[in-house]
Amino acid sequence: MRMFSYNCIEQIHKNHQIDFYCFNPDCQDRKLFCLECLQSGMHLGHAHKLDDIDRHRIKIYDKCKALIDQLNDYKLHILNFLELLTKTLQQKFQTPPKSNYSFDQLESYINTLLDFETNQSQVENKVIKYLLKSQSNIQDVIIQLEVKERLHYQAPSTSLQRVRDLQRQSTQLFQNNELQKAQDILDQTLDLDPNNPTSLALQGNLLLSKAKYTEAYNIFSKLNKIDPNHIQGLNGLGMHTFISGDSLRAIKNCSVALEEYKKVLALDSLNVQALIGKAYCLGQKQKFQKAQQIYDQILFKEPANVQAIFGQGIFVNKITKAELLRIKEKFDEAITLYDKALSLNKNHIESLSGKGDCYRSLGKFRDAMVCLKKAEELNPLNSQTLIRIGDCLKLEEKLTEAYSYYEKALKINPLDEWSQLKMGKHSSYLKINAKTIFDLYDCEVFHILTILYQ
Repeated sequence: MRMFSYNCIEQIHKNHQIDFYCFNPDCQDRKLFCLECLQSGMHLGHAHKLDDIDRHRIKIYDKCKALIDQLNDYKLHILNFLELLTKTLQQKFQTPPKSNYSFDQLESYINTLLDFETNQSQVENKVIKYLLKSQSNIQDVIIQLEVKERLHYQAPSTSLQRVRDLQRQSTQLFQNNELQKAQDILDQTLDLDPNNPTSLALQGNLLLSKAKYTEAYNIFSKLNKIDPNHIQGLNGLGMHTFISGDSLRAIKNCSVALEEYKKVLALDSLNVQALIGKAYCLGQKQKFQKAQQIYDQILFKEPANVQAIFGQGIFVNKITKAELLRIKEKFDEAITLYDKALSLNKNHIESLSGKGDCYRSLGKFRDAMVCLKKAEELNPLNSQTLIRIGDCLKLEEKLTEAYSYYEKALKINPLDEWSQLKMGKHSSYLKINAKTIFDLYDCEVFHILTILYQ
């Protein structure tokens, strides 16, 4: 049975089936044609039977796999070197002097500190400048790889009902936190219609729930190009902006996220997801009163809105952390709100994780671990939960277990500065293979490391 069955688009051959394709990159004629087209002189010398298309596909697939493997190798090496560079800077410039230093050692320590500006200049000019240029080049290549006609491809109407049915199934599974089953069903919709906005929005949210933030951002960016006013796409970009980084980076990114939410609210002023996202960002920026007003607005209309109740929990928790010594009892208020959210959805991961963190702050480590371990069981890839478990174990002086959780969190999000900071205090944080260093001896980063170790 033929995989493809199309009629020729040439008017005089419209009753003839397409039997051939052209695979010559220099040929400007259309790629699909019939026997009559071939006999009329089209694609002479480089025509291929349509049944042979898999042969070319496999060849390109293998080449692409080799290219991806090469990129992954470089990614691993670069991350390893950046981690080593970070560790080296911390050891050289952030380690306090020891009380038993001799006169010469203390003088050497002071001279080391005086080297900082020279080393800073080297890092900025030879590493950061290079990384920014690489980032720009990668973005340019991604844009060039996107083909406009394919970007706006839509499935035939005969497939749309099947796509909608699968979307409903996938959405239900996602809401039940059956992430892998939801992904399996969603993959079927994307096979049928790879640019369906609803499927792309769901794919982005699935990736966010798995802490695959870069992949989620790429999906929401693609959706935004297909439909710049797609509300779920804009919400997704805003959500990605503040969820993907550590707390310090999140504060910076909240300004960007707020812009995305403003776009949504300009199209739909009552969009709950955008309102919740806006309130969360305002809380991150310490604008607690404005955040509270938005949560109150949502809960007035939807008293059982789990995300808004959870958001209030975050809001209260943020105040508590800011004024811990003065109003410590606010943790109990946050726990009450988390419990309210969990009464509506017992598997609400963020509420379980937030509640566990409040218990940790109150010194109730056993209660904290019950909540946090359940959150981890529901989503083992939630880096925030893993960090909180690490914090809890650390306070219980279970240091080996604590750092194993920090390490897990860092593997999920290697650029998370909060995880790096915690891991940086552990002597076994970085284990880099000597062969990797020598294989990359000519790397600029290695050159700087050599200088820093002097």
